[in-house]
Amino acid sequence: MIESTETTAAPVKVKNPHLTKWAKRLKKEAPYFYEESLALVKRLGCVTISQKDDHSFKGDYTWAITPDVAPDFWLDSFDDLEQAKKLCRIMGWRVEAINQASG
Repeated sequence: MIESTETTAAPVKVKNPHLTKWAKRLKKEAPYFYEESLALVKRLGCVTISQKDDHSFKGDYTWAITPDVAPDFWLDSFDDLEQAKKLCRIMGWRVEAINQASG
């Protein structure tokens, strides 16, 4: 696990997540997950950022953001940890943990 260097102040969640750039991108790129993602965002207390296998033939890893209310569901993923953390800051999602893949 990577220790977080973020401040401990509670982030303020976005009041209208469906109006964000994240939601607009999600609706365009993965419309079949749009409604479920918005429903989860409204219920989440915190998220975890985990380095996960992207299941490509190259064996690359990606940083997945998962909600506490559905830990197997990816709200988003990025090639770069800083991008994942930035989205969490923008959306007001409290990061509970950051987990790096072992191996």
